[in-house]
Amino acid sequence: MWSELLEVMQEELALYRELQAKIETDQEKIVAFDIEGLLASNQRKENLSAQLQSLENIRVNRLEEIANSLTLGATDLTLSRLDPHIPEEFRPQFRECSSQLRVTVQRVHRANQENGRLVRHSLNYIVQSLAFIKNLIEQKSLYLSSGQLASPQRAGKFVERKA
Repeated sequence: MWSELLEVMQEELALYRELQAKIETDQEKIVAFDIEGLLASNQRKENLSAQLQSLENIRVNRLEEIANSLTLGATDLTLSRLDPHIPEEFRPQFRECSSQLRVTVQRVHRANQENGRLVRHSLNYIVQSLAFIKNLIEQKSLYLSSGQLASPQRAGKFVERKA
């Protein structure tokens, strides 16, 4: 029972580490505007997320089994609350795995926040670039302030033709 729970936690840790690596490599893809790479990465991250959800369900079931066997309430049961009941032979492994899971999940969260920031900056860059280009090629008004027709001119040029 305890070894099964530990195995599930170790599998979760491995998947979270893989997810962390994917998210961190996505930063390079965002900066390079590698849409195909991001789409492929997103598919893998969705698969990882589904696997993590499945493992989370298994972990919760194992915790409930342990709580029932120890006649503990299964509501809000965490490893911290379970710690005094963990057999001594498993306790160091549970503590280490739990600590590593916590750190890895925090790293995933931070990397996701950084990727979100990069995407927002990239989007802003694109919007600003399009506005600049639109301003360069947009025509000025056809009428002067006097109401007379002006000759059509462009608002700017891409290249100046001075020799």
